Amino acid sequence: MVLFAMLCRISDGLMLSESMDSGPESFDQYKQQAKTIFSKLSRVSEKEMTFETDKYYFAYLIENDVCYLTFCERSYPKKMAFNFLEEIYKEFDTCYGSEVAIAKRPYQFVKFESFITKTKKLYKDSRTQRNLSDVSYELRDVHRIMSKNIQDIIGRGEKLSDVNQKSEMLLAESVKYEKQTLDLASKLFLKKYGPLLIVLLFVLIFSSNNSSNNDVDDTRIKIRIGDKADLSKKFEMKDVKMFVEVSGDANPVHTDPVYASTTRFKKPIIHGMLVASVLSALVGTKLPELNFIKPAYVGDTIRAEVTIMEGSRSSKILLDTKCIAVCHQTGKETTVITGPAIIYHPNVDIVIDK
Repeated sequence: MVLFAMLCRISDGLMLSESMDSGPESFDQYKQQAKTIFSKLSRVSEKEMTFETDKYYFAYLIENDVCYLTFCERSYPKKMAFNFLEEIYKEFDTCYGSEVAIAKRPYQFVKFESFITKTKKLYKDSRTQRNLSDVSYELRDVHRIMSKNIQDIIGRGEKLSDVNQKSEMLLAESVKYEKQTLDLASKLFLKKYGPLLIVLLFVLIFSSNNSSNNDVDDTRIKIRIGDKADLSKKFEMKDVKMFVEVSGDANPVHTDPVYASTTRFKKPIIHGMLVASVLSALVGTKLPELNFIKPAYVGDTIRAEVTIMEGSRSSKILLDTKCIAVCHQTGKETTVITGPAIIYHPNVDIVIDK
């Protein structure tokens, strides 16, 4: 049978709640062993584990920074013990999950003891019809849950604290290498596109200088109402992730296919402003007044189109702009962004067709 249960916050070992002992026997010695187990746990510990003692065993389940531990007779089925822990976890997480992180005093959720006691009674006898059904049809594979002797925790054999320390070190190293990978990716990007960016910057500076010195520039560009220009760019996941690093917009709908599948988009979409950047490259001025009509998906090719709508002698030009997403799977074209833009170009003559 289930003899007692205890709840503890993993991050600092704060006791949250526990049940009263079942039967006349005192289990103070075993509760002390349970607290020793708690002291060895961390966020990288096994999520489920059992510890064998002389006539009993401990079983624990870790969820959302809380360890749910129960103490049972050795003959009690482990499947039922973990079913018991599952029920305790679901109820506690529903009622108090949002308060765990801000709890400050031990046994702050002592009121939860009544639910633990009630649930213990349901699991008291492994021969009841309810529990036989749990044992027969529960899908949990107990053989896959790690099991150790309690002496391994108290003083002999492999120490959980050593394992946790090594796991924490591995986690820290993985974070460090992830940052180094991002730095390397940034350096490769600059190495690949740096010269092009320098050329573009030079062109922009040169164009700006020309704008302020109209009288010395005798090169004129002739355009007509209705003239069009376009520019295409395919956005892969690496482009989207690089934009995440630059912009800080880390919404998983752009980079996580699993999360995106739960949204109305069903798959990762490209950031709207990243799509609009193609227009910026084509127009060569500030972004137009944009209307984001539909999403563009990762892997699509974005084609920016600009049409000259109006022009005047003051070098003011009205443009109609739009971005079209070309599906990388079907080739279907969908307009995703539209909007007007106004630019000023001193070296343009508007040709009026008669």
